[in-house]
Parts: sequence; structure tokens; C-alpha cells
Amino acid sequence: MLILAFDTATAWGRFALAEDGVLLASLPHNVSGSYADALLPVVQRLLTQGGRRLDEVDAIGVTCGPGSFTGVRIGLATAKGLAWALGARLLPVSTLAAMAAALLADWPDRDLAVPILDARRDEVFAAVYRRRDGWVEPVAAPAALPAQVWWERVTAVVPAPDAAVWGGNGVALVVGEGPSLRPDLLSRGEPVLRAWTAAHPATAQAIAVAAADPQAGLADVHPFRAVPLYLRASEAEVKRRLDLTPAAPDLARLDDAAVARLVIRPGREADLPLVERIERDSFGDPWPTAALRDELNQDPLRRPLVAEREGRVIGYLMAWRAGDELHVLNLAVAPDERRRGTGTRLLEAALAAAIADGLRLATLEVRIGNAPARSFYVRHGFVESGRRLRYYRDTGEDALIMTRPLAGGRSPGPA
Repeated sequence: MLILAFDTATAWGRFALAEDGVLLASLPHNVSGSYADALLPVVQRLLTQGGRRLDEVDAIGVTCGPGSFTGVRIGLATAKGLAWALGARLLPVSTLAAMAAALLADWPDRDLAVPILDARRDEVFAAVYRRRDGWVEPVAAPAALPAQVWWERVTAVVPAPDAAVWGGNGVALVVGEGPSLRPDLLSRGEPVLRAWTAAHPATAQAIAVAAADPQAGLADVHPFRAVPLYLRASEAEVKRRLDLTPAAPDLARLDDAAVARLVIRPGREADLPLVERIERDSFGDPWPTAALRDELNQDPLRRPLVAEREGRVIGYLMAWRAGDELHVLNLAVAPDERRRGTGTRLLEAALAAAIADGLRLATLEVRIGNAPARSFYVRHGFVESGRRLRYYRDTGEDALIMTRPLAGGRSPGPA
């Protein structure tokens, strides 16, 4: 699989080409203005350097933010257009996650990374990630916050500052430098060589190489659904009091012949035969028929949803309402319908209904070894908050508890 990846979220552009996990070519390209004129010529130079043609590209990886609003917008729009025209997979990746993966690739003795970008307005874009299989997972979720707040967040989850690798042009804003180094770092005795760098890491290389690794779990998104991850309003929105948050289009409303109509509706007992087939095709330890039948009978507790395309049930989501929480029990899509946004539509519908009902928290369990599922839920705002030991009876595998706040609710911290 030939992967083209680029990161235009900062002025320090990163471009890479890899095939089946092997890097073929990479280029840095720093811009002083806009990527509008520079991006495609750099892509062509990269392909020439790697000895490949654009029509040979199987997937396009791109950072979708946070970062420069213009850079993110141009990069993602270009990636979406190329993916649609080429029929290639589109792999949008958080800029901070890509930075963390690249930093950890450069520092194999570290398991934690703190990527930081200067967000201006006295804030930084930052997160804390840990190494996970072929990629990373968040320990402290990405956010735009003042440097002091981020220092407190990092020190709450990182055993010691030197236990993590730090990178990005915002590092000095958080840890200080020279005489302005934070006092608790100055008091550590003799100077030490720390795993800190202000340089923008090799993000595109990290994406291009990881995209071919199933364990990394980089999931593709339909080009019509990919949206920037800005993390906060732009300065123009603040000054003009506008809300220009990008909205993901509803694929079911698109008339394009390539996107068949998809309907999300409440489940019912008549759906049992197809739901049971999907269940058995998806899980090594499927629910028994009686349990699935019970879940499809709606009551004040149960919230079943099914996805239906042209009269055929192709996916389902089972959930319970417990107090002010939504507990997602099961989500599965028919094998021949996967990677078409059905799982996203089901989850979005369940979360929207929960918010409308005034629920404050969504929670679920996922196998610790199910990297694609974990990545899917992270992309939809869930974070790890605990673990259930030996939860799955077929393998004895642990379950990760993942949570997401709803309607102003607050997700519990790691247990």
C-alpha cells in the first residue's frame, strides 16, 4: 500500500511517502506565507523523489489540526480532494498525535510524549500521549489552554518531567528556558540533557509508516465527513462573534451515486435475524440470541439503534440509560459495509439522543488489544478512565473503560 502523508498545520511543513511501512521519500518545506501555492508542487517533488506517480497512491494521511487555521484548512481540503479524485483512503490524524508518534520514534526509551504548539493568545495546544502498539493514545486529551494550566496537567499524569519527551514550538512556553526555566526544574541539581526539542518533528513520516500497520489503528474517513480539529474559535470568530465550527455533512442526505442512502432508526425485534448475523460475524464471543432479543425491545432503560441501507440492516448499537449516563454496550457493522462511516453514524446518533435527553456522560468498555476500536472511540472524544481486569470471558483479556462527557458533563480521570 502506497501512502502519501503531509502536515501543513504549522509553518514547518512535513511531507512523506511510504510503501507497506517502508519510507520511500520525505521532504520538509517551511513556508512564510500560505500553502495554497506550495502544497501540490511539493507533493509532486516528493513523488518524483520516491519514483512513484500520484495515481498509484492508495491512501492519504493528513494532519487535521490543531495548528494554523489556514494551514490546517488548506492541507485537509487538498487531502480530501485528492482522496476523492483518486479513490484513495483518507486518514485524518490529530497534529498532536502525529507529533507524539514522531517524538517517540526518535526516543525509543520513552513511553510518554508531550507535544506542544504555540496557539498564541497566551495559550498552547498540547496533550500527553503514551506509546500504544504502532501508534499513540491520549493520557491527557488535546486542548487549548494557558501554559501554566498545561504544566499542572502534565505534572499530574507524568511521573517526572524527564520521563517524557517534549516537542514543538510551544515547549519553552510551558517549561521555560535559560533563567526562566521553571524553579522545580532548576532545583534538580546539575544540568542534564533533556528530551526536549523546539523543532517540529517528522509527523508526516510517522503517519506514512504507521498507516500500513494494522495495530496502529489509523482509521480512514469518508472525504465528505472529514473536518478540521481546531480546538478553539479563530480570532475572526471571536472578534465578529461568529460560530464557524465545521459540521460533518450527513452522508444520508448526499445525492451522489457513490453514497447510498443510510437510515439510522430505533431497533426492534423484527431486526433480530440480521442483527444476530452481524453479531456472530463481528465477535469471537457473541451474545446469545435471547440477550439480543431483549436489547431490541425498547424500554426506558434500553436504547437500541440500527443502521439500514436500502431496507437491509447493516449495523447496530446497543446502549443502556443509567441515571444521567449512557452506557454503550455493543456496536457492530456488517463486514461488507465497514469503513463507510456507518459506525460513526450510529455512535453520533446515540450521543445526540443522549445529549437531547440531558444525559451527562457516555461510557463503554473495549478490549485492551482492540486497537482499531480504541482509535475509533478516541476520535469521537472518548478517553480512558479505568480498567476492568479479566473482563472478557473468552480470552480473559482486560477491558478499558472509556468515557466522554456530554452536554457540559465532566469525564472522570484515570482510575
